[in-house]
Amino acid sequence: MGIAEIEAKILEEAEAEAERIREKAEAGVLKIEAEAREKSGKIRQDILSRAKRSAEDLNRAITTPARLNAKKILLTVKHKIIDEVFAGAKPKVREEKLMEVARKLYG
Repeated sequence: MGIAEIEAKILEEAEAEAERIREKAEAGVLKIEAEAREKSGKIRQDILSRAKRSAEDLNRAITTPARLNAKKILLTVKHKIIDEVFAGAKPKVREEKLMEVARKLYG
């Protein structure tokens, strides 16, 4: 075996080793990319979930007081109407009728 053959053999082995290293590196890159995609998907879902909960909380924070205020206004209007209806009634009749109305309205 001459020097040229030895050099060719060393070069062949070096190229084969370089190819194995490239393939291993490429597989590592693909694995890292897959892990990054999976992690980013989980982070995305977490962000979306927190944003949805935050939006629901904000919606409740806005609508609950508004509903309570609407019920309060409705109750005030009902009381005014009842007061107007029984304004001319005798006190005893008025009291009896108010109690009757209250039982029907509020159980």
